[in-house]
Amino acid sequence: MGLQNLTIFSTLAVRAPFDNGVLAGYAASDELHFAWSPTTVIESKLAAGQHADVVIATDDALARLVSKGVVKAENCYPLATALFGVAVRQGAGQPDISTAQSFLDTLRAARSVCYSLGGASGIYLQQVMAERGILAAVEPRATKISQGFTAEKLVSGEADVAVQQMSELMVVPGIDIVGPFPDELQQLTPFSVAVVNDCGDEVKAQLFIQYLLSEQCQRIYAANGLLCR
Repeated sequence: MGLQNLTIFSTLAVRAPFDNGVLAGYAASDELHFAWSPTTVIESKLAAGQHADVVIATDDALARLVSKGVVKAENCYPLATALFGVAVRQGAGQPDISTAQSFLDTLRAARSVCYSLGGASGIYLQQVMAERGILAAVEPRATKISQGFTAEKLVSGEADVAVQQMSELMVVPGIDIVGPFPDELQQLTPFSVAVVNDCGDEVKAQLFIQYLLSEQCQRIYAANGLLCR
């Protein structure tokens, strides 16, 4: 029997595996209510009193939610790890991002780089650009989104380079993924899943989480740009 009546606030980083098989075994998956948002938006929604039964977010965000009494540490479970990546419009040609310098040169040469202001990838990218001295050159031409998939702006023509988690880039058709950030600039982002303290049905939530931690789901995560934990 499928799970029902759970509200899940989830990072976009796991959208691809969820769409590509994670929930296929649940006959009542249409009764699982997903709200897909960047981690910072999830935190804001919970702080504003919006209800969720389960949260999937970065480990850092869940640590903050633990400190605020929203979730308990013992109800947090490691799920998967994401890598930051770069994409371009399909057929546009692959820029060189093999080294830190070529990656920075690609950003500087782009007509417009798209990144998410509320996502871990966009926050980190701005930090990197500031530290490497190219933020002033790139930011005025950047296409910034508050939430959603940056690669959609490649398809629309608003940007010619998109940065986001690899698993998020993979969601959007009509693009080519160039690859992950070069090792020197890469930062792994671990994500975990947690039961919210005011969960309406903790038994169902725990069953759902145990399914997400299964080997079957781990294989799907790996096939959709994530690293298993």
